[in-house]
Amino acid sequence: MIRRGEIDYLCIKSAKVKSKEKEDILSEPDSELIPKEIAEKPKIPHDEYDFTFKVIIFGEPGVRKKGLAQRFLGNPFISDSKMTIGVDLKVKDIIIDGQNIKLEIWDFGGEERFRFLLPTYARGAKGGLFIYDIKDYSSLSQIDDWLTNIRKDIKEEAQFPIIMVGIMHEEENKRQISSEEAITIAKSRSIDGFVECDINTGENVEEAFEQLTRLMLENESEKLSEEISEISNLF
Repeated sequence: MIRRGEIDYLCIKSAKVKSKEKEDILSEPDSELIPKEIAEKPKIPHDEYDFTFKVIIFGEPGVRKKGLAQRFLGNPFISDSKMTIGVDLKVKDIIIDGQNIKLEIWDFGGEERFRFLLPTYARGAKGGLFIYDIKDYSSLSQIDDWLTNIRKDIKEEAQFPIIMVGIMHEEENKRQISSEEAITIAKSRSIDGFVECDINTGENVEEAFEQLTRLMLENESEKLSEEISEISNLF
């Protein structure tokens, strides 16, 4: 299990998809972008989950939050997909460290008129992904407002881990936000991790959700230890 202090702001930089990885892609027309391990993965019975985690995805409009969720869910990426209206809920089963986990992924619309709803939707969340576009500095400029909205109505003991995710592009020369600058910003806001993802190739998308899930598992383990300690002190 990865401890929060050991993550050191996960920074996985761009690496082109290797040719041998193409062998892992299905050939069917409707699923040519879906890796076999996702398409063939057996469903987990609902009563056999070890944990169910609510995850919120948030950030400015147009940073391709929906594309990130689509890629993680194993759906072909659609570049012209419409913006999320309000909130979009998706579910995915994953196995981390031998534990069956259900992720309820809440993709929150970034438009200004929906932001007053964010504190309500954030309640009960166990983890979050803040998304920005590495070639658009303005997509990172409102990070303090986003974090304030999320954290203001949540008690200290219910605060959850957040990872900052930069969406990469093929045009590296258009990059406006370096990974080093993003890490500095993340640390200064007490964000728990950082990664850059390419939703066109799927690079680092699985890693972002897996790292967040490990942090959520760590949180649950710490809470359980505290509860056991409190009960022990009663005797």
